[in-house]
Amino acid sequence: MNHIRLVVILVGLVIILEGCGSSTYVNSKYTFERKNPLILAISPVGPQTCFADTAFAKIYYDKSGRYQVVDPGQIRTTLVQDQRLMSYVTTIVTTEHSNEQLDQDPNLSDLVRNEGVSCIRERLSPANCLLLPTRYEVSSSLGHTFGFVELRLYDLNTGQLVYSANESINVNQAGIYAERHLTAVLVGFTYNQFEANYLKRLGSSGR
Repeated sequence: MNHIRLVVILVGLVIILEGCGSSTYVNSKYTFERKNPLILAISPVGPQTCFADTAFAKIYYDKSGRYQVVDPGQIRTTLVQDQRLMSYVTTIVTTEHSNEQLDQDPNLSDLVRNEGVSCIRERLSPANCLLLPTRYEVSSSLGHTFGFVELRLYDLNTGQLVYSANESINVNQAGIYAERHLTAVLVGFTYNQFEANYLKRLGSSGR
């Protein structure tokens, strides 16, 4: 296990959880096929650099070489330089797939049409998967810290939604350090989802 992931687990043990909840959707129509190489682009959680960017970059770093990461800071620079791309990504982040789409085979083209998918694929090349945090909130109030993260993983080769997941956690500490610890725990949750709902399924697909 990567050292930073172990730290996340230990942080989760030290802070007393007062409430948590999660849900996950996996696209049953998606065919898991190995990509060589697998290059994961991680979209930033907001318009400005924040601690979450660092947490995503460190926790998703894979020294075993199973995949490569294009970190949020690099993606943010690309988004700032390309307003057309920014517009498409913003549309995806702020638009949910309908229940009908989720029942069929949800795709980026449902949200931004084929031209939007082509733009995203071209501008984020050579990435072939996009991890997109669609909602991220961490705040402190009255001695407590509240956190929520929601994300989707898209296959940029096909445009398909692979899975979506969310997690909410409340802890009995407040302040900047509690917020950073909780951010690390939330990002650790997203990595566990990536491992369970994508990497392990690739390993068992035999393709």
